[in-house]
Amino acid sequence: MQIWAPGSVEYEVPSLVKNWEMEMFHKVDVHDYRSVDPNKYTFSLNGRKGISVEEKRKLGGFVPLLPTSLPEKLRPYN
Repeated sequence: MQIWAPGSVEYEVPSLVKNWEMEMFHKVDVHDYRSVDPNKYTFSLNGRKGISVEEKRKLGGFVPLLPTSLPEKLRPYN
Protein backbone atom coordinates (compact mmCIF):
# COMPACT_ATOMS: atom_id res chain seq x y z
CA MET A 1 0.00 0.00 0.00
CA GLN A 2 1.35 3.41 -1.02
CA ILE A 3 1.60 6.03 1.72
CA TRP A 4 1.47 9.52 0.25
CA ALA A 5 3.15 12.59 1.73
CA PRO A 6 0.74 14.79 3.70
CA GLY A 7 -0.26 17.81 1.61
CA SER A 8 0.30 16.06 -1.75
CA VAL A 9 -2.55 15.82 -4.26
CA GLU A 10 -2.57 12.04 -3.84
CA TYR A 11 -3.05 12.50 -0.09
CA GLU A 12 -5.72 15.23 -0.31
CA VAL A 13 -8.03 13.83 -3.03
CA PRO A 14 -9.23 10.72 -1.13
CA SER A 15 -9.99 12.88 1.90
CA LEU A 16 -11.94 15.37 -0.21
CA VAL A 17 -13.94 12.59 -1.89
CA LYS A 18 -14.77 10.98 1.47
CA ASN A 19 -15.89 14.34 2.89
CA TRP A 20 -18.01 15.08 -0.21
CA GLU A 21 -19.69 11.68 0.00
CA MET A 22 -20.39 12.01 3.73
CA GLU A 23 -21.91 15.47 3.26
CA MET A 24 -24.05 14.53 0.25
CA PHE A 25 -25.48 11.42 1.88
CA HIS A 26 -25.64 12.25 5.59
CA LYS A 27 -25.86 15.98 6.30
CA VAL A 28 -29.36 17.47 6.31
CA ASP A 29 -28.55 21.19 6.17
CA VAL A 30 -26.74 22.19 2.98
CA HIS A 31 -25.19 25.16 4.79
CA ASP A 32 -23.17 22.68 6.88
CA TYR A 33 -21.30 21.47 3.76
CA ARG A 34 -17.58 22.26 3.71
CA SER A 35 -16.47 20.46 0.53
CA VAL A 36 -18.73 22.43 -1.86
CA ASP A 37 -20.35 25.86 -2.00
CA PRO A 38 -24.10 25.06 -1.93
CA ASN A 39 -24.88 28.28 -3.84
CA LYS A 40 -22.65 27.33 -6.80
CA TYR A 41 -22.69 23.50 -6.80
CA THR A 42 -24.70 21.56 -9.39
CA PHE A 43 -24.77 17.81 -9.87
CA SER A 44 -24.92 16.40 -13.39
CA LEU A 45 -24.25 12.91 -14.66
CA ASN A 46 -23.87 11.57 -18.21
CA GLY A 47 -25.11 14.70 -19.96
CA ARG A 48 -28.29 15.13 -17.96
CA LYS A 49 -29.56 18.50 -16.77
CA GLY A 50 -27.76 19.66 -13.62
CA ILE A 51 -29.58 19.83 -10.29
CA SER A 52 -28.83 22.03 -7.31
CA VAL A 53 -27.49 20.65 -4.05
CA GLU A 54 -30.90 21.35 -2.47
CA GLU A 55 -32.68 19.32 -5.18
CA LYS A 56 -30.14 16.51 -4.76
CA ARG A 57 -30.72 16.48 -1.00
CA LYS A 58 -34.52 16.31 -1.47
CA LEU A 59 -34.22 13.40 -3.91
CA GLY A 60 -31.98 11.41 -1.58
CA GLY A 61 -28.53 9.89 -1.76
CA PHE A 62 -28.47 7.54 -4.74
CA VAL A 63 -31.66 8.57 -6.57
CA PRO A 64 -29.92 11.23 -8.73
CA LEU A 65 -27.58 8.48 -9.98
CA LEU A 66 -30.39 6.26 -11.28
CA PRO A 67 -32.02 8.06 -14.27
CA THR A 68 -30.42 7.55 -17.67
CA SER A 69 -29.86 9.89 -20.60
CA LEU A 70 -29.61 7.02 -23.09
CA PRO A 71 -32.04 7.07 -26.01
CA GLU A 72 -35.01 4.74 -25.47
CA LYS A 73 -33.83 2.20 -28.10
CA LEU A 74 -30.43 1.76 -26.36
CA ARG A 75 -31.80 1.11 -22.86
CA PRO A 76 -31.56 -2.52 -21.74
CA TYR A 77 -34.30 -1.79 -19.17
CA ASN A 78 -36.36 1.19 -18.09
